[in-house]
Amino acid sequence: MAAEVGGRGVPEPELATRLYTLPTNSSLYQLALQSGMTVAELRALNKGGIDRRESMKAGESLLLPATSPLLPVVDNTGLYVNNLPEMGMGNDPLPKADKDGRMPASAMEMKAAGMAQSVGSQDWNNMTGDQAQTQVESWAKNKAKAEVLNPVQQQAQDFLGKFGKAQVNITVDDEGSLKGSSGSLLTPWYDTDSMVIFSQVGIHGQDGRTIGNLGVGVRFDEGDWMWGGNTFLDQDISRNHTRGGVGGELWTDNLKFAANYYYPLSRWKDSKDFDDYLERPAKGFDVRAQGYLPSYPHLGASVVYEQYFGDEVALFGKDNLQSDPSAVTVGVDYTPVPLVTLKLSHKEGQSGKNEDKADLILSYQLGTPLSKQLDPDQVAVARSLRGSRYDMVDRNYDIVLEYKEKAGALEVDLAAVPMDLLEGDTYLMQPLVRSKYKVTAVNWNGDVIPLSITPTAGSTNTQGWQITLPVWDSAATATNRYRLSITLTNEKGKQVTSNEVDIVVGQQRQSRLDVEGAASKQASGLAADAIQLVTYITNHDGVVMNDPALVKPTWIVTNLDTGAVLTVNDICTNDTQNVPVPCVSVKSDRTEVRDGMTYYIREVVSTLVGRFSIVADLGRYGKTAPREMVFSQQSGLRAEILDPNGNDILVTQASPTVGVTYTLKLFNAANQDITSTFAPETLRWALDGNASAAGCDVTLTDHDTGVTGYTFTPRTHANSNSGVTCGDQGFGLKVMY
Repeated sequence: MAAEVGGRGVPEPELATRLYTLPTNSSLYQLALQSGMTVAELRALNKGGIDRRESMKAGESLLLPATSPLLPVVDNTGLYVNNLPEMGMGNDPLPKADKDGRMPASAMEMKAAGMAQSVGSQDWNNMTGDQAQTQVESWAKNKAKAEVLNPVQQQAQDFLGKFGKAQVNITVDDEGSLKGSSGSLLTPWYDTDSMVIFSQVGIHGQDGRTIGNLGVGVRFDEGDWMWGGNTFLDQDISRNHTRGGVGGELWTDNLKFAANYYYPLSRWKDSKDFDDYLERPAKGFDVRAQGYLPSYPHLGASVVYEQYFGDEVALFGKDNLQSDPSAVTVGVDYTPVPLVTLKLSHKEGQSGKNEDKADLILSYQLGTPLSKQLDPDQVAVARSLRGSRYDMVDRNYDIVLEYKEKAGALEVDLAAVPMDLLEGDTYLMQPLVRSKYKVTAVNWNGDVIPLSITPTAGSTNTQGWQITLPVWDSAATATNRYRLSITLTNEKGKQVTSNEVDIVVGQQRQSRLDVEGAASKQASGLAADAIQLVTYITNHDGVVMNDPALVKPTWIVTNLDTGAVLTVNDICTNDTQNVPVPCVSVKSDRTEVRDGMTYYIREVVSTLVGRFSIVADLGRYGKTAPREMVFSQQSGLRAEILDPNGNDILVTQASPTVGVTYTLKLFNAANQDITSTFAPETLRWALDGNASAAGCDVTLTDHDTGVTGYTFTPRTHANSNSGVTCGDQGFGLKVMY
């Protein structure tokens, strides 16, 4: 057969061929692979005779390259080389037998002549019996090798070739253990140049467990790429766990990609690693890539990303349980010959977890001569699509376990706390606990300090914890909401944390109303006869509190004699005769800050005789308890304090001014001036009320000025005994008699 090379018309030497008869059934792909060629080249070699065939049966024949290891060895003369011992008769090659197995006559004559010459040349006289025996034994051994051993080896090679590829992985982990070593066998069952259907079985050790793997897959050869899919059943023989897996592959020369998904097929089982735990295979997936240097295919690198799902997963072993763990593994490998690969890998996970591993991988291609598997030049072939066709599926054959605690071993729940608790209230927390073992530690989490949690029956008793609600916070930004959970530890060291509960603190503020001074005055309508009321708020302990958002109180006055609710204004209204109608009126409304706390003050006077109830409404803090006021009939005596213009400041409510002299006038019931009937030393002047009109926010009540007599001139600070920078100015004036 001739071909044009490079378009230059130079004929290519015809490939030497020999006829090969199959001893057993085989696929064209296996025959081509063992002969070092492609299926297309094998078909071309047979000139269309097997173009429509994918496999051949035992007894059928086809042409193979003369150099195929499937054929017996011939020398360069075309003669078969025998392996007979000399026996003094020569061992020259014989020509091929004809199709009926008969040797040519010339060959027989040549062999007979050679034997005769050999026999004649032997020194039979000097040959000892031992030498003769040695010659015979040597001849017999070589004869047995040629007639029995070589055919058996060939048949064994053909038989094993059907089983595909075996791989032994000797693994050394970072603790020097070989427990992760494994063995696998990939067997093609349907094999053509465009597709192979295969099975794969394997067994290995993992953390003291024995894991078996059984899978089937298909691979499609698309020329420059190969792709396929597979499904596996992984069985934990030691613990009877079963896991399923599906995967996909995409390969080209010197580069492989794979992705796998793993899912549990067996249910939760009692764990042999932890007391009161269950275990099962974890769900997860991985994505893998493996590449080799085209210029030096002996050297490769790999990367794997994997993630498994569950609250307690042993991706890095049972002593390193993690929630939904993931890891990245990088590795480098060196393959000096196809049979042997050395691999180093490092796996890095979450929270500083990592693992190092060294592998010695022995990959034996069943049915392929060992000489080829020890040939460094065959590594490049193994990295090609054709050479990697029977490579093992790249996946995680270990069964990663997920754990969970058995129900009832240690559980704790907190019941919802009532939402109507108020500041200062106490509440008994009683967690719902289910524990197989003794609880040795109790720890509360959250807002422990403000809630003042105290045990009532010992620090490890789960049923007696009292909380005392803190003072309600009136700030606009305050939520008055607190949170608690509880963590229990049992004698086995197991910890569990409860659900979190909300504790809302309601306000328990109380509105207060007091009468400062006398609650009974004359119904004169004068400031001197005002009843002073003060309202404020306290907490549950009676401590005065502030609330910046507190609105101005609403005052409610009721006539206890008639039951009528009165409208209280600053002045009394006039009747149709323009005469003031007797009424209760307000002389002063103000706020005072005492010791940092705000008080609301109202002074009430009346020209209406009677008993009255007054209540302050403080909005969200509610109404105060009522207080009673009594305004009685005036006695016969009436007083006036006149300024230089004759105006009665008791009526006008004008504030006294420093340096201005004010005069007291006293009248009897007949409205007669009886001032002179009082001795001057019995008339004592006093300061009363708030001096804010003079710029001093200070309140005095019946403060004795030390001045007596019919007149009084307000003094400056230097001469006043009020102790206020405004001196006597700004306060109301009273005369005590």
